Amino acid sequence: MFEVIFLIIIGTVLVILNYKAIMKEKKSFSSSLNQEQSNLKDYDIEIGKLRIDFSEDISQIQREIVELRESIEKSETVEKREIIEKKEHLELNSNSVRIDEIKKMLEKNTSIDEIAKKLNIGKGEVLLIKELYIK
Repeated sequence: MFEVIFLIIIGTVLVILNYKAIMKEKKSFSSSLNQEQSNLKDYDIEIGKLRIDFSEDISQIQREIVELRESIEKSETVEKREIIEKKEHLELNSNSVRIDEIKKMLEKNTSIDEIAKKLNIGKGEVLLIKELYIK
């Protein structure tokens, strides 16, 4: 009789342990994953594809924005250089015209004071031009 009770207790313990193992398996990750994969609808797949397309488009737009910004910065730099060169060219032309005028006036024996007044420049500038350019 003791053997029968012992076998019943062992059988009951085995049933309980198997039941717990089955419940754990139902709650496991692979079980949840399999269940979600079976519940996955076609529209979920399409939404995923659209997200991928949008992210690729956005990254392409960002690359183009960076390229445009670099292009604009380069063109601005070129324009600034051109403006500076034109300004320097104009200043050189203006200086050469002024030098010619001063030279002509000095050849006519016009005084330094009169040249400065007529050209609206300082006496020092007239003297400097005379010493540097006119000999």
